[in-house]
Amino acid sequence: MLRTRFALASLVVLVAFAPGRAPAQFGHHRPPPNQAPQQMNCDQLPPGMGMDKATCEQMNQMSATYNAAGGDASPAAQPGDAAMTCDQIKAEMMQQPIQGPNQQHVTEAQSAVSAQMATTAKLQAEGTALAAAESAQNLAASGLSAVNPIAGNAAQQALDAQHMAAQAALNAKAKAELEPEEARTMQATGAIMGDVNAQMQSNPRFARLAYLAGQKNCRG
Repeated sequence: MLRTRFALASLVVLVAFAPGRAPAQFGHHRPPPNQAPQQMNCDQLPPGMGMDKATCEQMNQMSATYNAAGGDASPAAQPGDAAMTCDQIKAEMMQQPIQGPNQQHVTEAQSAVSAQMATTAKLQAEGTALAAAESAQNLAASGLSAVNPIAGNAAQQALDAQHMAAQAALNAKAKAELEPEEARTMQATGAIMGDVNAQMQSNPRFARLAYLAGQKNCRG
């Protein structure tokens, strides 16, 4: 149960700082104190973001709930919160009357992530194989250039065009295969966020504890 509660808290922290950040970017940026993260414009989502309007709105709602309950001015704040350790935050989380996300939503999210990871691994393997083949071909062209520079240059130019076409084809294939899976993952995550947002709205103290866990970078 503790792991479930902290998993929920981790999701809260992730979502609270996610708006405005494109997918596949790594690192952590925390806004200055008392400054809420910027809300996304759900009517003008960047192309290729893999997010629909409904999921975007879920993220905005959850971020707003999280920050409203998490700030020091929140009615859920209690004296001594700032001095709480991660162990104390965990202990109080265990006492909160909350439920985990809908199990069907969790199962769908796990399935979506697994499918996306498998497709990504397959495409990476194809890219590695393509790069190895191109390297071997370029080496052969270099050998030909040593014997016959004119013929070697012509062969290299032909290979360059061939390689560009092959890479473009692989990129197009990756886009076609990954975009639907990315959208599925995003929608599944949005469903879980909806579950967690409902928990935060019904239990502002839980949201406050999740906020404190994020501020203190708690893990567990």
